[in-house]
Amino acid sequence: MSVVSKAVPMEAFPSLEMVEVLTLKYYPAFVLAIIAFGLFNVLKTKYFGQIRIHYPNNVVVNVPKRYLSIRSQRVGQAPS
Repeated sequence: MSVVSKAVPMEAFPSLEMVEVLTLKYYPAFVLAIIAFGLFNVLKTKYFGQIRIHYPNNVVVNVPKRYLSIRSQRVGQAPS
């Protein structure tokens, strides 16, 4: 876009100038929102996306909900 802006005056793109101002003004809020969204997903998976499986000999394994019982044995190194 910089090649076009050098050849064509900025008056030809009034909306581009408004978008640039908004981008520079709200850039920190946008970055903060992305970080917050990522943190929310990590915490949601850690605390709400896991189940606890109890095996004999008091072995407890926390695995993601999408794992099958055989896969959870491998992940948690539980006895088969």
